[in-house]
Amino acid sequence: MKNNSRIDTDALLAGMIGKGKMDEPKMQPEASAETRRIGRTPNTEKNDQVSIYMTEDLARELRMQSAEKIKEKDRSAIARTGIEIALALSNEVYLSLKKKADQSETTPGQIIQSILSDHFSLK
Repeated sequence: MKNNSRIDTDALLAGMIGKGKMDEPKMQPEASAETRRIGRTPNTEKNDQVSIYMTEDLARELRMQSAEKIKEKDRSAIARTGIEIALALSNEVYLSLKKKADQSETTPGQIIQSILSDHFSLK
């Protein structure tokens, strides 16, 4: 053995694994079509990144419903849905909804839920 302070890690590893095994290429199985597609599906539209600030109560409720698999976990998807609903309303209906919610000390979502429940027999 040489008289220096360095350890020959290649020789040590080869001794532990066995000679020739380090040089062999590692064979990996070919990925099937199902295993190749991991993660989100790519979005073809360009997104505009914005920040949305939620109250602690809203964030907690979203976490609870997400954990119970009631609502999707992706906050962006939920925000987009809410924005789509708000944009689909006429300006007059939107402003009236917000005013009614303020007057009745409730939320626009609770008012919409009540209307949908009555109209479509939803719970």
